[in-house]
Amino acid sequence: MKPLRWKFAIAALLAASLAMLPLVSLAQEPPIKAEVDRDEVAVDEVFTLTVTVTGTPVVTNPALPSMEGVDTSVLSRSTASQLSTFSGHPSVLAVSHYRVKALSPGTLTIGPVSITLDGQVHETAPITVEVHAGAFIPRPDPEPDNDNLPVAETFFVEAEVDNPNPYVGEQIDYIFKFSSALGFVSPPRYTSPPFVGFWHEAETDSRRYNVFLDERRYGVIELSTALFPTVTGTLEIEPTLYGFPGTSFRSRRQLETNPVRVDVRPLPSGAPAGFDGAVGQLDISASVDVASAAVNDPVTLTVIVSGAGNIETLPDPRLPDVAGWRAFAGPPAVDTQTVDGKIMGSRSSERIFVPTAEGEFVIPAISYSYFDPDTELYQTVATDPISVSVATGRIAEPPPQQSARDQVERVGADIRHIMPAPASLELPKGPVVERPLYWAAWTLPLLAVLAAGGWKVLGNARRRREAAGIAAHTQAMMSLDDARQQGGDPHDAAVAVLTSYLAEMLGQPVAGLTHEALAQLLAGRGVDADLVERVEAYLAASERVRFAPGSGDGESGEGVLDETAGLVADLEGYFA
Repeated sequence: MKPLRWKFAIAALLAASLAMLPLVSLAQEPPIKAEVDRDEVAVDEVFTLTVTVTGTPVVTNPALPSMEGVDTSVLSRSTASQLSTFSGHPSVLAVSHYRVKALSPGTLTIGPVSITLDGQVHETAPITVEVHAGAFIPRPDPEPDNDNLPVAETFFVEAEVDNPNPYVGEQIDYIFKFSSALGFVSPPRYTSPPFVGFWHEAETDSRRYNVFLDERRYGVIELSTALFPTVTGTLEIEPTLYGFPGTSFRSRRQLETNPVRVDVRPLPSGAPAGFDGAVGQLDISASVDVASAAVNDPVTLTVIVSGAGNIETLPDPRLPDVAGWRAFAGPPAVDTQTVDGKIMGSRSSERIFVPTAEGEFVIPAISYSYFDPDTELYQTVATDPISVSVATGRIAEPPPQQSARDQVERVGADIRHIMPAPASLELPKGPVVERPLYWAAWTLPLLAVLAAGGWKVLGNARRRREAAGIAAHTQAMMSLDDARQQGGDPHDAAVAVLTSYLAEMLGQPVAGLTHEALAQLLAGRGVDADLVERVEAYLAASERVRFAPGSGDGESGEGVLDETAGLVADLEGYFA
């Protein structure tokens, strides 16, 4: 029996050793790796530093390594990650890409990249990059080997914004990138994030290009979406999801981008009088349809604000009044397009004047103030005054001249009528098509069709407004619940929720408005004066608590969040 026991022991030892072999090979694989796509560049050229981390689901992004020897500039950083499970053990593959621009010649030394996993510090070896002063012929790139790559290396997705620190109301671009080691394949459908706190347009730009990463060539499809922040503070854009549908040969896979943080700055102080929150690069023009008119004849004034910015939500210019004239305003007309990735267009407003007295009149200059985020200055543009001459009344048209053959001269009363004159005279009835009732009968069906179409359009618009109101109210309640769970400053969270809700329902940014201007907008939407006063008092108290700690105003924690929920619920009744 003793030899038999030894045989069982030796077999068990061999089985345990074989089971440990995969773990040993995995342990030998370094959990962090750093590499560059090129080790020789010219001055002002851009190369990519890629850092790959493999570990447990709790993986922190490594710090940017030191760069010595030459001057450099880090243009952008993007990250992507993939969660996978092997033998019941979850693992994360996180990839960070740094776009680095070399600014001077020499030898660039990229220091070690370190990360701590399970209490142990791991780091990469230093990397050197030769930076040439002039043009040079790079070494030929090896043929990419894209066979049997992991999903995170065959396909990966990234997201970033071109300006992470914009002003409220300033356009930024959310850039989504889909990279494929198989070249330009048809990308799967993606689910864009909700962009909470932003007014956003549809995709404004797309382009394709190639990059080299880890000695492999990737085809990149880049999609841009124009965003306009409507509230100040720190906003986080949720990850964009990219899914590969499952087939009979493979399971369903899903990639997601990193969340993107945007720190939105409030507009600076010193706004000129009449500033209503417009942001961009804008101009204004005005014209009338006639330079002279008669009393009670309409004169149409057209004012156009044009340029770059969020044209859909720009405040309308303050149109002037002319003493003694009746005035009627019409709805604005908006025309937008995308030019080189920027939202451009015009916003046209009309006012119809009806002069009630004769004389020479002047429509005064119309000014428009806006904030230019490029120069970080407030600007004011204005139209020229317009002169209109008003006459006493309409000039009567001269009677038509009669020809000689049409003139009748009575030479006597000795005409003997063939038929006796009737006792009463009446005009003979003409053809049916010349009677007004005939054409009125034909127009009735047309009017009925137009009325039905108009009723349908109004109904659809009402349903869209109701759906938008429900979505905005739901988002506000969800944001308040998140604030209750996450902690932090409740006053900052409450004000951000209320201003975001008001911006959605009013259709324009409100963060840059004064309390008086916001009160006028709410009153214009029919909100009760008491509720408007409550909103003003709430915002004023919040500002004192946030910017003057220790003032003693305002509620704490749960109280201010509950008050915000009550205001949103009361406002919903009016907006609905």
